[in-house]
Order: sequence, then C-alpha cells, then structure tokens
Amino acid sequence: MSERLRQIRFSGFRGLPDNTCNLKGKSLLVCGGNGKGKSAIVDGLEFFFSGSVQRFHGEGTGNISHDDAVRHVKAKGDPVVELSLISANETLSRKLGANISPSPVKQSVTEYITLCREPSSFILRRTQILGFIESQDSDRYQRLVRLLGLRSVHGMQEAFVQASQEAQRQADTARMRFQAFLQSYADTESGFSPSSIQSIRDRCREILEAVGVSIEATSEGVAYGNNEVEKKRSPLTRKRLDTIALAIGTLSVQLGTDVQDLVTEVDEAGTELLKLMEGSPEAEQLPIVNAGFDYFSKHEELKECPLCEQPLLQGYEHAFARLRSREEALGRVTNAQGLRRRLLDRLIASVQQVVGRLAEDLRQKSELVTEVVEFLDDSRKTFVSWIELLRSNRDATQVMPIKLPECVATLESRRLAEASRLKAVQATLASEQNPDVEKASALAKRYIQGEAALSEAESASKEATRLAERAKLAERAFTKSREDALKAVLTKMADTVLKYYVRLHDADGAECTKVEFQTTDRARAGGVRFVIEFLGLAPGSDPRAFLSEGHLDSLGLCLYLATIKLFNRPGTLLVLDDVLTSADREHRHRVADLILEEFSEFQLVITTHDERWFNIFQDKAAARGEQKAWRFQRIANWSLETGPESAAYEGTWDYINSNLDEDSYRELGGSLRLVLEDFMKRVAEKIDLEVPYRRSADYTVGDFQFAGLVEKLRSGLLAAAPQDESAIKRALSRTFGDDSLINFLSHDNPGRLEVTLQQTRDFVDGLCELTKLCETHRLIKGITP
Repeated sequence: MSERLRQIRFSGFRGLPDNTCNLKGKSLLVCGGNGKGKSAIVDGLEFFFSGSVQRFHGEGTGNISHDDAVRHVKAKGDPVVELSLISANETLSRKLGANISPSPVKQSVTEYITLCREPSSFILRRTQILGFIESQDSDRYQRLVRLLGLRSVHGMQEAFVQASQEAQRQADTARMRFQAFLQSYADTESGFSPSSIQSIRDRCREILEAVGVSIEATSEGVAYGNNEVEKKRSPLTRKRLDTIALAIGTLSVQLGTDVQDLVTEVDEAGTELLKLMEGSPEAEQLPIVNAGFDYFSKHEELKECPLCEQPLLQGYEHAFARLRSREEALGRVTNAQGLRRRLLDRLIASVQQVVGRLAEDLRQKSELVTEVVEFLDDSRKTFVSWIELLRSNRDATQVMPIKLPECVATLESRRLAEASRLKAVQATLASEQNPDVEKASALAKRYIQGEAALSEAESASKEATRLAERAKLAERAFTKSREDALKAVLTKMADTVLKYYVRLHDADGAECTKVEFQTTDRARAGGVRFVIEFLGLAPGSDPRAFLSEGHLDSLGLCLYLATIKLFNRPGTLLVLDDVLTSADREHRHRVADLILEEFSEFQLVITTHDERWFNIFQDKAAARGEQKAWRFQRIANWSLETGPESAAYEGTWDYINSNLDEDSYRELGGSLRLVLEDFMKRVAEKIDLEVPYRRSADYTVGDFQFAGLVEKLRSGLLAAAPQDESAIKRALSRTFGDDSLINFLSHDNPGRLEVTLQQTRDFVDGLCELTKLCETHRLIKGITP
C-alpha cells in the first residue's frame, strides 16, 4: 500500500480542542504523563475509521454516554477527526454521527480505509494486552477467522454442519415414521413385533398356514393367501370385520412425531435469541440491515439511499461494505434467528404429519364412537390453525413463546384406547366365526392395503439415511481441509509468537519453551486453545498458571505483534497505546529492538508514559540510522483550553521553572534527572573523573556518585573558594542530600506523593547555585579558560 498518514487533526474531540499531529508519512512516538492526551490520539484514530470508540460501549461502561465521552467538554459542536494522506493528497474527515467525507477519489484511499475498518486489527491498548490469552476458545477462534479473512470459509463450514445435522434429523424422522408403520402390525397377544416388511410377510405365511393356506412369504403369496382365506369366511360378518380391521390398523399407527421436544427446542432457541438481542445495541435494527444488504447486493447501480433518498456521499461500495460489516457484526443474532426458524420449520412439518394421520383416522369414522370422532376432528382443526400460527411466528420480527395445544397431551392415548375397544369388538365378532381365519384374513388384508405405504416409508428411510451419511462425509471432508489449512497457519503463528517472546526473554532462559494453538472439536462454533510448554515441562498448559504478570503482558504483546506481522499488509497502521506498563527495563529495551527490526514497513503510532523507554527508542533508531523515519514528540502539559502542549524544550531550565508549581512539579522527574545528569557529565569531564566503563555510554547519576564526584566537587570548590564554605555545603546538601527525590518523581509509585513542592524547589535552587559556583571556578565543561 502506498498511502501513509501526513497529518491528524482533532476538533472538539475528547481532550483535544483543536490539535494537530504532524506525521509527514513517518511513524510517531509520543511520550507524556497520565492525563496528557496520549490515548485521546488513539481514540481519535479509532473514531475516524469506525465511527465510535469501543471502550465507551458495552459491558462495564455503566452509564457512560459515548457521545458525551468523545465530545470535548467545552465544545459547542460535534467532534471531528480529520486525516490527511500523502500519496493521494486527499483529506478526509469524520464527524460524530456521520460517515467519512468526502468520498475518497482514489482507489488507494478507499482500500486504505477498508483495511482499517476494524480498529482491533491494528490498535492495541494497555487494557487489551491479555485479551487473546483470556478469551474463550470460541471467541479466540472467531477472532482468528476475522484475522485470516476466513469468514466466508467459516460460513461454508457452518452450512456444511447445518446441512449434515438437518439431513440426520430427516433420517431420524423417516426412520421413526417407518418404525411407526411397522409397529402398527405388532400383536401383543402373540408377542409379534415386526422389524422389517419381510417379517410381516413371514408372519402372514405363518398364520395363513395355521388355517390350511400354504403360501410363499412374498407380496404375491400374501395376495393369493388372502383370496383363499376369504373362501373360509362367513359372508354375514366379513364386511363389518374388514371395516373394523382397517380402523384398528390406522389407529395403531403411532403419530411418531417429536412435537413436544421440538416445542421445547424452539422456546430454548427463542430465549437465547432474546438474550443476544438484549446484549446487542443494534439487534433491533437487524431486519433493516438484512433487508438493506439484500437490496444493495442486487442493485449495484444505486446512487442514493432507498430509505432517506439522500445521495450516497461515499459511493455504493462504501455503503455496501458498511452494511456487510454491520451484518457480520450481528452474525450471532442472525445465526440464532436462523436456528429458531429451522426448528420452527421442523415443528411445522411434524404437525402436518399429525394432521395427515388424523385425516386417515377419520376416514374410518363409521366404526368410531361419536365422542372419539368429534375429538379427532377438533384436534385436526386445532392443529391446522396451529400450523398457521407457527408460520406467522416463524416470519415475525419479535420472538413469541410457543404454546402446545391442549389436545396434544391426550391425543395418542385416546387413539390407542379406541383401537383397543375396536379390537374387543373384533374379537367378539370373530369368536362367532372361526377366530383363526378372521385373524389371518385381517393381517393379510392389512398388509395388502398398507404395502404401498410401508414400501414408501422404508424407501424414504433408506434414502434419508444414505443422504445423511453422504452429508456427514462431505462435512468431515470440508472440516478436515479447513482444519489442515488452519493448523498450518496457526503453526506459523505460534512459531512467530515464540520467536518474538524468546527475543524479549532469552536472558531469563525464556521459560516458554513452546507455544501452541490447539483447535477444539466444536463443529459449527469452532474453538482454539492457546497453550504453552513451561521450561520443557507441563505441556499444553494455560500460560496464566505459570507466568508472572509482566511475562504474561509481554506474551500478550508478542501475540498481537505476530498477528500484525502475519495478517496485516505492510504500509498499514499499527497503533500501540502505552503497552509497556508492566515490562521491566531489560525487556522494554528489547521491545524497542523488536519493533524497529520487525515493523519498519508499517506506519506506527506509539504512545508511552515511560520517558526512559522514549529515550532508549530514540537512541536505538539513531544507532540504526532510522531516526528520519520517525517523529518523536514529548507532551509537556495539558490544559482544558489548549489540550496537549508540546515539550520541545522539556529538560531545559525554562521548562522546569515554568512548571515548578503545585499543579505540575510532580511531572518534572524526568526533566530534573536530565539536567542533573548533564551537570554531572560536564563536571566529570572537566575534572577528569574516572567513571567505571559502560559499553552503552549510558551513565547515570548513580555512576557518578559511585565514582566519588560529590567528594571531588566539594574538595575542588572549597579549595577554590574557602570563604564560601557555607554556601557550597548548602548547595551540595540540597542537590545530593536527598537522592530519592528524583527517583520518586521519575516513576509512578506512592513515593511521588511524599515529595513536596518545597523539597523540589530546594533541589532546583541547589543545582542552580552549584552550576554558578562551578562556572565561576571553572569546574564544569563548557567554560572558556
């Protein structure tokens, strides 16, 4: 990518009333104390690309108003963030509640904005360092899917899983239906329970042979046997017994549906959907977003919004990309809606089967008692009405609970009770004739009349089972291909994380001897565990069980930097907001090396409150000859009216004197250390003080004190001006008599609060007096002899 930031301008945004960051295409390192506006710069970048600042949304934000949080407290208008890009020479801005404007002219700018659309992919804040480590397996997987650009592949995986599950459900339903048909031929008296169509034919042969009719156990044989046994029946009762047998046959076919279980599943899916909708501020807009996405996908020629009839200021592609992004962000809600609809479809299909079965029962109503006929007919009408209600529920935008019709509880038992009554009537009539003949005739007729339905149910069950097996094979094949590809990427990512971690910690022995991403078997949702091997032991362990807070932070930083290195395009933004809080000095030193060596192709914006690391980074950039690729900015102060104030002269006496007041003196630690070290270096050079050698030439106050500078300076000044003994000793005491003062002021610790303004003024007065004495008596470098 050729685009890089030239300038960022903030107007009425958070603590930046009217401020500008001039990058000139370079990377930027900003140093400043807490509350000086560093994070507001990062907030502004997030706001420009996404339209909001995520840390003011969602769980844990309480009653924070996002709009109030991003608006400067004294600003009258809406906050605005403006970005200027170098190559395209375009300037774009974003106002609260509006899109980026004007529409990008060049394709490179559109691409730049698209790549930065998701701030979490290029902005890391201090509070987010452990986010990847502490995530749930499924959330970690979803983040990797986004990083890898595998959303479409993940969607295909979900489709395969859903198709396989649906095929298996259909196979189960078809098998249950076939089993219900088979069991309608069961005979509790003899213990006969058919397992197949052939077993029914075998049973027909057996009972026909018992009455003297020999047949083959085939469809043709049963038909022949039926004709022969008819000759043995009495014409007086034959018709009535045949009608009763038909009624018994249809009533004996169990409904075989999972209506009640499906209602429970639908309600559970509805409850989960409601939770997701309540937790998503945009959930109620989902129908509009979905409809908009569908409409835009079919009308690429659009120039204006079909709802508000206003021009698409940023063009069709940007509007379509934004809709796609919002649809993806609401993906969990969409998936939950889809699951509920599919369950409702299955419920509707099951209820339709019940209606069909009841219609079959009512065809034999001549043999049923009036009360049963009325109950079955009322039940059928109830189910027909319920189907319409379920259909309207399926298509409704609101989730409504499903209520089972009251007849469901007793329907099956009433049918079976009527079948038992008819069997008793059948037995009475048959006893007046030849019971065995009537039994053989009833079974043969039932088989002949139900053979087509039996064969259809068996074929449907076999076909559904075959399709389910094929769907499962397809799912497994796709899953394996996807997982193999994902594992290859995760292995590369783990290697990169470990490489970075070892570079930061090899002096400690790098207790992480292995880093690994382990995929978990979670079908549609997907899951990835992040584990380490500790000192060659305890493989597959959660890093939180073994690593210190500081090492966990550096591992989290390495994780994030590895994702940037592998997945982000060189030339894009990388923003690190004060991420070195718990890293010790040695590791901070190496973080600077890592960033300079591995991410020179990115445009970085880094903020830090650590002045020591700020100086280390500058020195390293200079040593590598890369200082021209960076801009270094110190923030000296912040005020409500002007925002951050540049510290171009921080470290000078002018800056120290201008901030030597009750409000600012505790922020002078770094500046006071610099002027003291400068004073001691110049004195040491002048008096030829022998200081223990440091390869880095990075000498500190402690080095000079250890070498005896204070004693030699006191001796030199007293020898040169014995009459000023009292003033010399007082200046030395104020400057070197409280060596904890600068340490307390230079670090964020409780000791800072113990240092008073008067102590600080005494130190400044003492150092100024010593400087004058040394200049007078030529004991400091820089004075002409």
